[in-house]
Amino acid sequence: MGIRDLWEIVAPSRQIVSLDALACQHFVETGQFFKIGVDISQWFSQFQTGLRSKHIRSHAQLGQNPELCNMFLRISRLSQLPIILLAVFDGPNRPVRKRGASVRTIPHWMTARTVDILRAFGHYSITAPGEAEAELSHLNKLGCIDAVLTDDSDALVFGAQKIIRNPKDKKHPDIVAMYDASGFPSQTKTPIMSDGLLLFAILQGGDYSAGLSHCGKATAYALTNTSLGTMLRFASEDYTNSKLRTYLNQQWTPELKQQLQHDTHSFIGGRRPKAASSIPAGFPNVNTIRHYVSPLVSSGPSPQLLDITDVDVSYLGALSDQLFSWGQDGLVMNKFQTSVWPAVCIWKLAQGQTDHIIGLSNVKESLSCGILVCITFDIVWLFSLTTASLPNVPATHDQTTMKLWVSAQLFNNNSPFIDQLLDEYIQKAQTASVMRKIHLLDRAYGVFSRTDNSDDIENLPSRSYAGDIVDLTGDDSTDKDEVKELMFIDLTLDHDMDSTLN
Repeated sequence: MGIRDLWEIVAPSRQIVSLDALACQHFVETGQFFKIGVDISQWFSQFQTGLRSKHIRSHAQLGQNPELCNMFLRISRLSQLPIILLAVFDGPNRPVRKRGASVRTIPHWMTARTVDILRAFGHYSITAPGEAEAELSHLNKLGCIDAVLTDDSDALVFGAQKIIRNPKDKKHPDIVAMYDASGFPSQTKTPIMSDGLLLFAILQGGDYSAGLSHCGKATAYALTNTSLGTMLRFASEDYTNSKLRTYLNQQWTPELKQQLQHDTHSFIGGRRPKAASSIPAGFPNVNTIRHYVSPLVSSGPSPQLLDITDVDVSYLGALSDQLFSWGQDGLVMNKFQTSVWPAVCIWKLAQGQTDHIIGLSNVKESLSCGILVCITFDIVWLFSLTTASLPNVPATHDQTTMKLWVSAQLFNNNSPFIDQLLDEYIQKAQTASVMRKIHLLDRAYGVFSRTDNSDDIENLPSRSYAGDIVDLTGDDSTDKDEVKELMFIDLTLDHDMDSTLN
């Protein structure tokens, strides 16, 4: 999907980051949730393909609506971060053919229910005028969303500025690959400009064309160092279709042939006569150029579109019973304990609402997510909301509190709970583990500089652990079995499938 080999060209700009850390850092720096746009059709395809790959003989073995269940679980996991999703659906005026096949024009059967799930979790959805990928890239350029979550390299050519991909590394499910387009021109290897991305797409081929025969990625990339890409973009912007066709035939295509035949500027490293002789009449196709340079997009959403809204627990309870029979099967409370209630707690925390926080119980450091604190939440108030539309389900649960590991950046550094946890550590025997925790609290919240703690801290050993990277869930942590490892989000295909099958 997308342009062949283009991800390899921009690979030098790839940053491997924690989605948790990325979202939390954005929240701390801007005070805003990290807004991610998603081409939701990719998720539809992944879920259905993934289920088929499990070789399940009967769809009934997976429970009711397993594809939608996977959608529910994926959205719930992303909702446990300070993230707002904008799902974009392909619109009525998208190209009618891609990769030589007709494109379906009727909405996917999962569309309406996915919109319901998104809205209940506090996220948003829109239908693009044309292609979702083009609309997402346009919204990213406008600053309406902070990043595009996609595996489709078309987004690069459409002009997306920040793109997040989904690695398939099961051992590090929170780790994602992020690309910042502003770094493409200055890459040490394979630097490329936006016009070069366009030219590479035309030569290599993608959803809209097969590209140029006998023109491999090395040759296509080498030609991005010429003016061919800029000439192509300017002509597309300046000319009508008929004039553009004339220009291509009389000037652009002969220049391309000249470069291939003679390697005029020595960018290619040798002549490519076979590729030059393979240029067909009418190459490149005018419509293909238009799809990339001037795709059909909207004028952008209203400013209120991506405001933070509350998670609708009651509606999710009714929806989960309707779609998955969780209420009838008596599963809803346990399911919500791991999927919905954590999202509610995190969103309220990020909005500065601390009424349901009981206290802090631990601190640790993760290699990917930085310093985390373990927060104890009161969840009794969520029971009645969960069962509000399920009269036959008792509003009870064997757990009345929930402990979640949360990025320290999301917790107010003026909270008295921080001082309480520090006091607990100060009163303990000053083992290496306890000292590490005290120093982590100082790195996160500056507790050493607080006058209320200064006398006690002066008496602590002077050894510094500021440079240590440690996971502090050792034997001295009495609550580790109760704590849910919340901030590790797996966006990969198989993880969602496994969740359904278990």
